[in-house]
Amino acid sequence: MAHFVGREAELQQLARIMAERATAAITPTAATTGLGGVGKTSLATEFVHRYGQFFAGGVFWLSCADPRNIPSEIAQCGGADCLNVYTEAMGLPLVEQMQRVLGAWKSPMPRLLVFDNCEDPQILRDWRPTTGGCRVLVTSRNTTWNANDGVQVAPLGVLSAAESVALLQRLAPLVPPLSDADAQAIAVELGRLPLALHLAGSFLASYRSVTPAAFLGQLRDPKLLEHPALTGRGTDWLPTAHDRHVARTFALSYDRLDPADPIDALARRLLACAACFAPSEPIPHDLLLRMVGQGSGIGDQELRSASEDAALLAPSPQPLAPSPLDCEDALRRLHTVGLLEPTAQTSTIHRLVARFVQGSNPNPRAQTVVEQVMIDVAYELLTAGYPVLLIELQPHLRFITATALERGDAQAATLANNLASHLKDVGEYAAARPLHERALAIRETVYGANHPLVATSLNNLALLLYALGEYAAARSLYERALAIDETVYGANHPSVATSLNNLALLLDALGEYAAARPLYERALAICETVYGAEHPSVATSLNNLA
Repeated sequence: MAHFVGREAELQQLARIMAERATAAITPTAATTGLGGVGKTSLATEFVHRYGQFFAGGVFWLSCADPRNIPSEIAQCGGADCLNVYTEAMGLPLVEQMQRVLGAWKSPMPRLLVFDNCEDPQILRDWRPTTGGCRVLVTSRNTTWNANDGVQVAPLGVLSAAESVALLQRLAPLVPPLSDADAQAIAVELGRLPLALHLAGSFLASYRSVTPAAFLGQLRDPKLLEHPALTGRGTDWLPTAHDRHVARTFALSYDRLDPADPIDALARRLLACAACFAPSEPIPHDLLLRMVGQGSGIGDQELRSASEDAALLAPSPQPLAPSPLDCEDALRRLHTVGLLEPTAQTSTIHRLVARFVQGSNPNPRAQTVVEQVMIDVAYELLTAGYPVLLIELQPHLRFITATALERGDAQAATLANNLASHLKDVGEYAAARPLHERALAIRETVYGANHPLVATSLNNLALLLYALGEYAAARSLYERALAIDETVYGANHPSVATSLNNLALLLDALGEYAAARPLYERALAICETVYGAEHPSVATSLNNLA
């Protein structure tokens, strides 16, 4: 095809599968699977173009989009201009025409059968010849083919960065030429999805008054999928006769989830949650399932940094949740309809699918649940004392926090605090500082200047400034936090002991031993009163004072 780029490795993989020796009961079958618009049919077409010559008995293309039409499509393969196993003059009924074709396909003659848009494995079981020289190539959004069906799955992802640039430049031969940088930026906004790239390149070629820079700005609009380019304007045709509309392409998959079916309804909830994560970043299945496995009573948990302990908020009780098996079935449904791309233990969501889900069926509750679960998860991993455990989730924590900070509410402050605490733990002080500062500013606005959570943010920011060597700034924040805690809790509360201890540590580091000593002594006395003489916090206070 004129505008086909890349995919060399994928084509070679399909060729290797097609070259395998048939067994007694299984015809060699490859299924290229993936998201709608990722180029499965284009890949199959290119494969036929390159390798069709090696199938002496011909190539036969069946559209499986409507299973009711398959018998007639098979029958059409037997006419005089194809297999020539019957003529119209014979007046054979459809069933006999079809049976003659199926019989011919069982002969040793090498043939390639393409089952395009075959979403239901039962279609393949019903119509694929089990003997003979045929090879079968399936295109499908369904990624959950059973190994017992003898199907070798060849997942198809988006184009590489270089392939995306090449496709855009080929489709839009502008003067001056579309630069690599502009093409790369456009490709990023479109998630390097071939259908979207084709539509975008054709749009730029048709409407020369729209500069690449202006087009890029338009693609950053929240209503991206409503842009004329992505609804087919400026595109007269597509090589595979695909629908020239990105949102409708996704809707074909989404509409297969029946809201009246309990598992499908749960799958829709799960997809709404997945759409709140960082696009194209692996989401661990256990984390994703936790989004629907827990309800709304998720605690506002965060880490209050302290040198000797952490003052933690306990989680709230959880309501009844769907069964784990139902949750796994719902996740599998999203893989079946091609809206999530699976690996062994993770799934990813394409950025345009996320936009589609948020735009076509907005679920504000999903964002809240995702944020609350991430607050819990960050809390658990931070308090475990192993920062590396949170590193793989860092892209999601950053993305979810950035989304929440656009609102600037209390929950956003908690996310920012926990992300900043993690970044500090892994040594990213420069990135942690603005997050702690933003969390403090939000809390002062939401709660007022003398709230305990303001003291928590003061304490955390001070600890970071202490690590950066900004002792004077850290001291004033510690003193403010201590004053708030004493006002709110009284003189003998554990939070007061934490603030006393932190301020004393700073004074200790500055060599102001006389000022530090009474603070350490007060912290020790509070811990002994609250926890008893044998508690680890008492040992910490004894150690600091000593």
